[in-house]
Amino acid sequence: MLIYVRIRPGLDLSDLGFRKAKLKNALRYGVVMGLIVGISKLLVSKLIGDPLIVLNLQTPFLNLVGLVFHFISASSIWGIITFGPVFEEAFFRGLWYGVLREKMPKIIAAIITSFVFSALHGVNSLYFYFLFFLIGLILALLYEKTKNLYSSISAHIMINFVTFLFLKMH
Repeated sequence: MLIYVRIRPGLDLSDLGFRKAKLKNALRYGVVMGLIVGISKLLVSKLIGDPLIVLNLQTPFLNLVGLVFHFISASSIWGIITFGPVFEEAFFRGLWYGVLREKMPKIIAAIITSFVFSALHGVNSLYFYFLFFLIGLILALLYEKTKNLYSSISAHIMINFVTFLFLKMH
């Protein structure tokens, strides 16, 4: 990121996609798309037999109670749900995708950044690698549609939150 800042000395947050224009619209798109992708991810994961996903009403309740009352674990979970997506979206979609789409077709830039996004998530199976690749593509397309990084950030947060709710943690 420092190299990019040196190349573009007048860099500000709007250059990375943090735009206040049409913010409500971007957030709406992000939340809805995040819920759709998050729920789809859960259903497909459960379908293939992921033992970490539990689809019942007790699990989200227990996970939310744990999130509220266990400060140490809650702080790390909140970091994964919120801060991770903000930094990942700023880097992958705002910075890297933003630079690549100026130099090549947008779909190629989206594929490259999604490939690296997936690889850097440390997945250990082809299914999860492909899943994170698809999520990266969806986030890039969402950012491209709205021209606002807040849409991909809110979608990423929703995906992580929905996943957290149904994760086997106890």
